Amino acid sequence: MPLKLFVTTLLALTLFVNQKYLLGDEKLAISENPALKKAVVEAIQKYYFKPVNIKEFEKSSLSEILQVLDKDSSLIQNNAKKSDFVRGFKNKKSIKDYKIIAEKIGTIQISYFSKSTVKEFEKSYGKLTKDGISKLILDLRGNEGGDFDSCLKITERFVSFGETTAIIQEREKKIIKKSENDSPIKIPMIILVDSHTASSAEFLASSLREQNQAKIVGLPTQGKRTIQKMIPVESMWLSLTVGAWKTVENSDDPERIEPDFSIHGEEQQLEKAISLLHPKEP
Repeated sequence: MPLKLFVTTLLALTLFVNQKYLLGDEKLAISENPALKKAVVEAIQKYYFKPVNIKEFEKSSLSEILQVLDKDSSLIQNNAKKSDFVRGFKNKKSIKDYKIIAEKIGTIQISYFSKSTVKEFEKSYGKLTKDGISKLILDLRGNEGGDFDSCLKITERFVSFGETTAIIQEREKKIIKKSENDSPIKIPMIILVDSHTASSAEFLASSLREQNQAKIVGLPTQGKRTIQKMIPVESMWLSLTVGAWKTVENSDDPERIEPDFSIHGEEQQLEKAISLLHPKEP
Protein backbone atom coordinates (compact mmCIF):
# COMPACT_ATOMS: atom_id res chain seq x y z
CA MET A 1 0.00 0.00 0.00
CA PRO A 2 1.40 3.45 -0.93
CA LEU A 3 2.44 5.54 2.09
CA LYS A 4 0.00 8.40 1.30
CA LEU A 5 -2.97 5.99 1.07
CA PHE A 6 -1.89 4.24 4.29
CA VAL A 7 -1.71 7.53 6.22
CA THR A 8 -5.11 8.65 4.88
CA THR A 9 -6.72 5.33 5.85
CA LEU A 10 -5.14 5.40 9.31
CA LEU A 11 -6.37 8.97 9.90
CA ALA A 12 -9.92 8.08 8.82
CA LEU A 13 -9.99 5.04 11.12
CA THR A 14 -8.69 7.12 14.03
CA LEU A 15 -11.38 9.75 13.54
CA PHE A 16 -14.07 7.05 13.27
CA VAL A 17 -12.97 5.31 16.46
CA ASN A 18 -12.67 8.57 18.36
CA GLN A 19 -16.10 9.69 17.20
CA LYS A 20 -17.68 6.39 18.27
CA TYR A 21 -15.96 6.59 21.64
CA LEU A 22 -17.04 10.19 22.28
CA LEU A 23 -20.62 9.54 21.25
CA GLY A 24 -20.77 6.36 23.30
CA ASP A 25 -19.20 8.07 26.30
CA GLU A 26 -21.65 10.95 26.05
CA LYS A 27 -24.68 8.63 25.91
CA LEU A 28 -23.34 6.63 28.86
CA ALA A 29 -22.87 9.77 30.93
CA ILE A 30 -26.39 10.94 30.14
CA SER A 31 -28.12 7.62 30.81
CA GLU A 32 -26.35 7.03 34.12
CA ASN A 33 -26.72 10.48 35.63
CA PRO A 34 -29.55 10.26 38.19
CA ALA A 35 -29.51 13.98 38.98
CA LEU A 36 -29.82 14.90 35.30
CA LYS A 37 -32.62 12.38 34.77
CA LYS A 38 -34.50 13.76 37.79
CA ALA A 39 -34.17 17.35 36.52
CA VAL A 40 -35.35 16.38 33.03
CA VAL A 41 -38.36 14.46 34.35
CA GLU A 42 -39.36 17.36 36.59
CA ALA A 43 -39.17 19.76 33.63
CA ILE A 44 -41.27 17.45 31.45
CA GLN A 45 -43.84 17.04 34.21
CA LYS A 46 -44.13 20.82 34.65
CA TYR A 47 -43.86 22.17 31.09
CA TYR A 48 -44.28 19.54 28.34
CA PHE A 49 -47.25 20.27 26.06
CA LYS A 50 -48.55 16.69 25.91
CA PRO A 51 -49.69 14.37 28.72
CA VAL A 52 -47.03 11.84 29.72
CA ASN A 53 -46.93 8.92 32.13
CA ILE A 54 -44.37 10.07 34.69
CA LYS A 55 -44.50 6.73 36.54
CA GLU A 56 -43.28 4.97 33.40
CA PHE A 57 -40.21 7.20 33.44
CA GLU A 58 -39.09 5.71 36.76
CA LYS A 59 -38.00 2.49 35.04
CA SER A 60 -36.75 4.15 31.85
CA SER A 61 -33.28 5.39 31.04
CA LEU A 62 -32.83 9.05 30.19
CA SER A 63 -32.25 8.26 26.51
CA GLU A 64 -35.53 6.29 26.46
CA ILE A 65 -37.35 9.22 28.09
CA LEU A 66 -36.03 11.63 25.48
CA GLN A 67 -37.22 9.34 22.68
CA VAL A 68 -40.79 9.69 23.98
CA LEU A 69 -40.73 13.45 23.39
CA ASP A 70 -41.64 15.14 20.12
CA LYS A 71 -39.02 15.71 17.40
CA ASP A 72 -38.51 19.37 18.36
CA SER A 73 -37.52 18.63 21.98
CA SER A 74 -33.90 17.78 22.73
CA LEU A 75 -31.21 17.69 25.39
CA ILE A 76 -28.15 19.70 24.39
CA GLN A 77 -24.79 20.59 25.83
CA ASN A 78 -24.40 23.90 27.67
CA ASN A 79 -24.33 25.77 24.35
CA ALA A 80 -24.74 29.51 24.86
CA LYS A 81 -25.34 30.16 21.15
CA LYS A 82 -28.19 27.64 20.93
CA SER A 83 -29.79 28.59 24.24
CA ASP A 84 -29.57 32.31 23.51
CA PHE A 85 -31.31 31.76 20.15
CA VAL A 86 -34.28 29.91 21.66
CA ARG A 87 -34.57 32.34 24.59
CA GLY A 88 -34.24 35.37 22.32
CA PHE A 89 -31.01 36.70 23.84
CA LYS A 90 -28.78 36.53 20.78
CA ASN A 91 -26.45 39.53 20.70
CA LYS A 92 -26.46 40.35 16.99
CA LYS A 93 -29.20 42.50 15.49
CA SER A 94 -32.10 40.41 14.28
CA ILE A 95 -33.06 42.74 11.43
CA LYS A 96 -30.32 42.13 8.93
CA ASP A 97 -31.27 44.84 6.47
CA TYR A 98 -33.97 47.33 5.52
CA LYS A 99 -34.11 49.59 2.49
CA ILE A 100 -36.17 50.94 -0.39
CA ILE A 101 -35.76 48.62 -3.39
CA ALA A 102 -38.31 50.03 -5.84
CA GLU A 103 -40.67 52.98 -6.12
CA LYS A 104 -42.62 53.21 -2.83
CA ILE A 105 -41.57 49.62 -1.94
CA GLY A 106 -39.51 48.91 1.16
CA THR A 107 -38.04 45.64 2.37
CA ILE A 108 -37.26 44.47 5.91
CA GLN A 109 -35.17 41.32 6.36
CA ILE A 110 -35.67 39.62 9.74
CA SER A 111 -33.01 36.92 10.23
CA TYR A 112 -34.41 35.61 13.57
CA PHE A 113 -36.64 36.79 16.44
CA SER A 114 -35.04 38.09 19.62
CA LYS A 115 -36.10 40.19 22.60
CA SER A 116 -35.01 43.28 20.66
CA THR A 117 -36.74 42.49 17.35
CA VAL A 118 -39.89 44.52 18.07
CA LYS A 119 -37.85 47.66 18.80
CA GLU A 120 -35.69 47.01 15.73
CA PHE A 121 -38.78 46.56 13.58
CA GLU A 122 -40.40 49.78 14.78
CA LYS A 123 -37.20 51.69 14.04
CA SER A 124 -36.69 50.24 10.55
CA TYR A 125 -40.37 50.47 9.54
CA GLY A 126 -40.59 54.02 10.88
CA LYS A 127 -37.53 55.03 8.84
CA LEU A 128 -38.96 53.47 5.67
CA THR A 129 -42.35 55.15 6.04
CA LYS A 130 -40.63 58.46 6.70
CA ASP A 131 -38.80 57.93 3.41
CA GLY A 132 -42.11 57.45 1.64
CA ILE A 133 -42.83 53.74 1.23
CA SER A 134 -46.43 52.59 0.84
CA LYS A 135 -45.78 48.87 0.19
CA LEU A 136 -43.68 46.33 2.07
CA ILE A 137 -41.72 43.14 1.43
CA LEU A 138 -41.04 41.20 4.63
CA ASP A 139 -38.12 38.85 4.02
CA LEU A 140 -38.20 35.78 6.29
CA ARG A 141 -35.97 33.57 4.15
CA GLY A 142 -33.47 31.72 6.32
CA ASN A 143 -35.31 32.77 9.50
CA GLU A 144 -35.49 29.69 11.73
CA GLY A 145 -37.57 31.32 14.48
CA GLY A 146 -36.42 32.37 17.94
CA ASP A 147 -38.45 34.28 20.53
CA PHE A 148 -42.15 33.55 19.90
CA ASP A 149 -43.45 36.44 22.04
CA SER A 150 -41.53 38.96 19.92
CA CYS A 151 -42.91 37.40 16.76
CA LEU A 152 -46.43 37.60 18.21
CA LYS A 153 -46.01 41.32 18.96
CA ILE A 154 -44.87 42.04 15.40
CA THR A 155 -47.83 40.06 14.05
CA GLU A 156 -50.16 42.17 16.20
CA ARG A 157 -48.83 45.35 14.56
CA PHE A 158 -50.72 44.32 11.41
CA VAL A 159 -53.90 42.89 12.97
CA SER A 160 -57.00 44.88 13.96
CA PHE A 161 -58.22 45.06 17.56
CA GLY A 162 -60.14 41.97 18.67
CA GLU A 163 -59.00 39.74 15.80
CA THR A 164 -57.41 36.40 16.70
CA THR A 165 -53.66 36.35 16.16
CA ALA A 166 -52.82 32.88 17.49
CA ILE A 167 -54.26 29.76 19.08
CA ILE A 168 -51.71 28.09 21.35
CA GLN A 169 -52.36 24.59 22.65
CA GLU A 170 -50.61 23.77 25.90
CA ARG A 171 -51.01 20.54 27.86
CA GLU A 172 -53.97 21.56 29.99
CA LYS A 173 -55.29 24.66 28.29
CA LYS A 174 -55.85 26.43 25.02
CA ILE A 175 -54.76 30.07 24.82
CA ILE A 176 -56.43 32.32 22.28
CA LYS A 177 -54.39 35.44 21.57
CA LYS A 178 -56.28 38.47 20.26
CA SER A 179 -54.92 41.73 18.95
CA GLU A 180 -55.05 44.74 21.25
CA ASN A 181 -53.86 47.10 18.53
CA ASP A 182 -56.14 50.08 17.86
CA SER A 183 -54.09 51.35 14.93
CA PRO A 184 -52.78 48.39 12.90
CA ILE A 185 -50.48 48.83 9.91
CA LYS A 186 -52.51 48.48 6.73
CA ILE A 187 -50.16 48.24 3.79
CA PRO A 188 -49.90 45.98 0.71
CA MET A 189 -47.36 43.33 1.66
CA ILE A 190 -45.49 40.32 0.31
CA ILE A 191 -43.69 37.83 2.58
CA LEU A 192 -40.67 35.90 1.27
CA VAL A 193 -40.03 32.39 2.65
CA ASP A 194 -37.83 29.41 1.82
CA SER A 195 -37.05 25.89 3.02
CA HIS A 196 -35.14 27.30 6.02
CA THR A 197 -38.06 29.43 7.25
CA ALA A 198 -39.32 27.79 10.46
CA SER A 199 -41.22 28.09 13.72
CA SER A 200 -41.96 31.71 14.71
CA ALA A 201 -41.21 32.92 11.18
CA GLU A 202 -43.72 30.43 9.80
CA PHE A 203 -46.26 31.68 12.31
CA LEU A 204 -45.83 35.31 11.21
CA ALA A 205 -46.19 34.43 7.53
CA SER A 206 -49.16 32.13 8.10
CA SER A 207 -50.98 34.52 10.42
CA LEU A 208 -50.67 37.56 8.15
CA ARG A 209 -51.85 35.55 5.15
CA GLU A 210 -54.80 34.28 7.20
CA GLN A 211 -55.68 37.89 7.99
CA ASN A 212 -55.53 38.72 4.25
CA GLN A 213 -52.68 41.07 5.04
CA ALA A 214 -50.07 39.45 2.78
CA LYS A 215 -49.31 37.05 -0.04
CA ILE A 216 -46.41 34.59 0.30
CA VAL A 217 -43.69 34.10 -2.32
CA GLY A 218 -40.86 31.57 -2.30
CA LEU A 219 -40.54 27.90 -1.37
CA PRO A 220 -42.34 25.56 1.08
CA THR A 221 -41.16 26.10 4.66
CA GLN A 222 -39.83 23.65 7.28
CA GLY A 223 -43.13 22.90 9.02
CA LYS A 224 -42.25 23.49 12.68
CA ARG A 225 -45.44 24.62 14.42
CA THR A 226 -44.24 24.24 17.99
CA ILE A 227 -42.96 26.54 20.75
CA GLN A 228 -39.88 25.64 22.81
CA LYS A 229 -38.71 26.69 26.24
CA MET A 230 -35.02 26.47 27.14
CA ILE A 231 -34.71 24.88 30.60
CA PRO A 232 -31.39 24.49 32.46
CA VAL A 233 -30.96 20.93 33.74
CA GLU A 234 -27.78 20.29 35.70
CA SER A 235 -24.91 21.27 33.36
CA MET A 236 -27.04 20.99 30.22
CA TRP A 237 -30.08 22.55 28.55
CA LEU A 238 -33.40 20.91 27.78
CA SER A 239 -35.05 22.49 24.75
CA LEU A 240 -38.61 21.39 25.52
CA THR A 241 -41.77 21.86 23.48
CA VAL A 242 -44.29 23.69 25.68
CA GLY A 243 -46.98 24.45 23.10
CA ALA A 244 -48.17 24.12 19.52
CA TRP A 245 -49.61 26.99 17.51
CA LYS A 246 -52.13 27.49 14.76
CA THR A 247 -53.64 30.61 13.29
CA VAL A 248 -57.30 29.59 13.09
CA GLU A 249 -59.54 27.16 14.97
CA ASN A 250 -60.16 23.74 13.40
CA SER A 251 -57.38 24.31 10.89
CA ASP A 252 -56.40 21.32 8.78
CA ASP A 253 -53.48 23.11 7.15
CA PRO A 254 -50.36 21.00 6.54
CA GLU A 255 -47.41 21.73 8.78
CA ARG A 256 -45.38 23.31 6.00
CA ILE A 257 -46.47 26.63 4.55
CA GLU A 258 -47.05 26.42 0.83
CA PRO A 259 -46.40 29.79 -0.82
CA ASP A 260 -49.05 31.47 -2.97
CA PHE A 261 -46.38 31.81 -5.65
CA SER A 262 -43.76 29.07 -5.75
CA ILE A 263 -40.55 30.60 -7.10
CA HIS A 264 -36.96 29.30 -7.10
CA GLY A 265 -33.96 31.61 -6.84
CA GLU A 266 -33.53 34.53 -4.45
CA GLU A 267 -33.42 37.19 -7.16
CA GLN A 268 -36.41 35.71 -8.95
CA GLN A 269 -38.38 35.62 -5.68
CA LEU A 270 -37.62 39.29 -5.04
CA GLU A 271 -38.53 40.23 -8.60
CA LYS A 272 -41.86 38.40 -8.26
CA ALA A 273 -42.61 40.21 -4.99
CA ILE A 274 -41.91 43.57 -6.59
CA SER A 275 -44.05 42.75 -9.63
CA LEU A 276 -46.98 41.79 -7.38
CA LEU A 277 -46.76 45.06 -5.50
CA HIS A 278 -46.02 47.12 -8.60
CA PRO A 279 -47.96 45.44 -11.42
CA LYS A 280 -47.25 46.70 -14.91
CA GLU A 281 -50.06 48.54 -16.60
CA PRO A 282 -51.53 46.76 -19.65
